[in-house]
Amino acid sequence: MRYAVTYRLTHPAYFPTTSMAQIEAHTHAELERKLAKIVSRWKGLGYKIRVTGVRQEERTLE
Repeated sequence: MRYAVTYRLTHPAYFPTTSMAQIEAHTHAELERKLAKIVSRWKGLGYKIRVTGVRQEERTLE
């Protein structure tokens, strides 16, 4: 399944921003692991991150 994840980033030196990522995950555990990876990457760069939304995107047949 494909998920759209929206998160808010804040950093002491920059203005706050909202960002979005698309994640492909087949289980909830896999989704959690991928979200944890995003969070740890941004925290490692000095940002505070807050996940504000996770929604499942519908598949379209092409």
